[in-house]
Amino acid sequence: MKVLHIGMGEWGIWWFHALCDRSDIEIVGIVDLDESKRVEGYPFYTDAALAMQELKPDFILNATPPAIHHQINRWAVAQNIPILCEKPIAESYEDALELVEFAKQGHKIVIAENYRYLATNQYVKAVLDRGLIGKISSINIRFAKKHQMENYHAQLEHPLLVDVTMHHFDLLRYFTGIEVEKIYADFFIPGWSWYEGYSNVSATITMADGVRVNYLGSLDSNHDTSWNGDWEFVGELGTLSYHKDWLYVLNDNEFEKPWQLDEDANDDKNLMLDDFLTYLRGGLVPATHIFDNIKTFRVVHAAIQSFNSRKEVIIDAD
Repeated sequence: MKVLHIGMGEWGIWWFHALCDRSDIEIVGIVDLDESKRVEGYPFYTDAALAMQELKPDFILNATPPAIHHQINRWAVAQNIPILCEKPIAESYEDALELVEFAKQGHKIVIAENYRYLATNQYVKAVLDRGLIGKISSINIRFAKKHQMENYHAQLEHPLLVDVTMHHFDLLRYFTGIEVEKIYADFFIPGWSWYEGYSNVSATITMADGVRVNYLGSLDSNHDTSWNGDWEFVGELGTLSYHKDWLYVLNDNEFEKPWQLDEDANDDKNLMLDDFLTYLRGGLVPATHIFDNIKTFRVVHAAIQSFNSRKEVIIDAD
């Protein structure tokens, strides 16, 4: 299938190499505002709408910064071109909802929520589904990185929330199979931070089945977890601990199953592309289709509402 690759920043370059390695995908063009991002042998554009019109790709891969996502996606919708877009769906909740409406009209839109495709996370899901710790009562999530970015992330109002915590909220829904019902969130910036926006997030979450979740995250910490974060699932029969991509399950039988996989070894992009191409060919809808991912975006939106109002926010079940 023919793809128009849009956005050649740090993450876009990784996507570009993943696309180049596929025998079933042909990159018909590259779009970026920076002329220095040209790659020999590929048509280059600075105008995404024009590139779509002239090249007529089978789909676009939108790896631009969040502020540009919506406009790029709207141009693709206008030309009836399927979309594989990096998260978040859009910069604002209203723009995200507009894309959901387009999807309801038949436009194919999938969000690249790659953490669901990581082998370690799929293993955690499988262990939880086996019921080894019984009914979960609470979940504690801790994320920490000393992550100094020099690109647009440094100017985002919510760099942690929209770039990483969004993944963790999506994993929370994935691991439990339950939607978020309520959230109280607070954001802050340490005095030493290199971020202009809120680089730290703390949140208290109630799931629809009553499970309580405590989340604490930081992008300017002196302590590193994995990008997945450290998780503790407390159940009626035991505890599942997921620490630096090692997994331990402790219950009455003293069962312990360690598992570790190098994050860099995960083939998450190809797994996402496999699902997306199958969808375009008339197969199953991917797990991170916009109809599902909007539910994660809704939690992120509610977190911002909570912070602005200093109140707990109830999330619509729609």
